Amino acid sequence: MVDQVIFSTKCKLVFTMLLGVMFVTGRIDFTQKIDFSGNWILKEQKSITGTLYLNAVPKKIKVVQRADSFLIERINMNASREDIMTSESIVLDGKPFDTFTPSKRRKITNIKWEKDSQSLIEIAVYMSSTNQTAIEYKITDTWSLSADGKTLTMIRVDESSTEQSWSVKAIYDKQ
Repeated sequence: MVDQVIFSTKCKLVFTMLLGVMFVTGRIDFTQKIDFSGNWILKEQKSITGTLYLNAVPKKIKVVQRADSFLIERINMNASREDIMTSESIVLDGKPFDTFTPSKRRKITNIKWEKDSQSLIEIAVYMSSTNQTAIEYKITDTWSLSADGKTLTMIRVDESSTEQSWSVKAIYDKQ
């Protein structure tokens, strides 16, 4: 009987220590992450810096958020003012998602949570369509949700190697 109590106490102690080590090393995350899942419709966009382009941000965004990945579908307007739908499945493992845009640019995307787990940062690097190793521009999107979860705010910063850089604030309503 005494041996069982000692064994049980040792098991509890080892479990508690293991849980503590996992928490300290970041293997367990008790922070509640926001769920961006939904269909989002552009309500308004405002220039923060530089030129406000008509097609600066997507008109519609559909997000399916899973524990370890995001499926993001966007409807953007191209230079001919036609709607173009793109789809990306981005895994939250730190590895970039590599794809090609309809305009034949290589696009490398990575997504990560902010330290507070309340906002998301998506970084997309676009390569030249004629030279797949030459960076043409980089877009950084920072996503956040309103407290009621019905409004998505996206701050987009476009850093171009050939043209003027710009930034915009876009507001989306959940459909």
